[in-house]
Amino acid sequence: MTRFKKSLNIAQVKILRTCVMPVVRKSKCHQYTATELDPAKISDIALAVLGKKPFDWQLEACIGVLTGNDVILDVGTGCGKSLCFQLPLLMSKTDIALTISPLTALMIDQASHCKVGKGLNNSSDILNGQYQQVLISPEIVVSAGFHRAVTMKKEFSDHLRVVIIDEAHCVTIWGGSFRPEYASLGEIRGRLPKNVPILIASATLPDHVLADVRTKLQLSSCAKVISVTNARPNIALSVRIMKKAEATMSDLRFLIPPDAKESGDIKI
Repeated sequence: MTRFKKSLNIAQVKILRTCVMPVVRKSKCHQYTATELDPAKISDIALAVLGKKPFDWQLEACIGVLTGNDVILDVGTGCGKSLCFQLPLLMSKTDIALTISPLTALMIDQASHCKVGKGLNNSSDILNGQYQQVLISPEIVVSAGFHRAVTMKKEFSDHLRVVIIDEAHCVTIWGGSFRPEYASLGEIRGRLPKNVPILIASATLPDHVLADVRTKLQLSSCAKVISVTNARPNIALSVRIMKKAEATMSDLRFLIPPDAKESGDIKI
């Protein structure tokens, strides 16, 4: 049996409790029924606020979140996953989305396209409702410090609409020794209100990866799965064996148009 070498003081016990005890409270965000939501109205609001008209599958993802369902977006790169992160916030100016992203560059890109919140300076800004989109790394979101400062606070949890995990395949692919916090993201489900859905997005979700991600993130068995093809018919891969010495580059001349006179004439 493992024994503590010394007893914990009251402050230490409180910290342990905030880190390990499950959360039973609920977010106060209105959970819609399907009959309350009009896809055409959401589309009109998106066009007016964001300047973009959503596709049907983007509206489906939005409605899934607003009705409290976990959502799985298996959608190709460049198809518009990011709009799905913003749409659920258009129904209320006090709702918050916690978006977990693997790379700073992706966060900057998300912020540059998002008109409902562009960054954060400290936890007080979040608690004061200054931002609707909170972009954060896995390492920070699973930390005890962030939990004590933000996620356990009613000012935050009462307004939390959805937790978004971008590039969710990283939970499996990076969740080993490289970035182990990815494999621990499922812990945040127990720290947040039980009625807050999780939306995951990725262009790389083969069956074995999706199964692992669903388990680690504790996604509902009834999660809404939305798939948009990754097929790229305009991209082809060709293999040619070089027949001449590499230094001559003659085997690569087929890539250069006969009428090319400068580098700008070569299409990439």
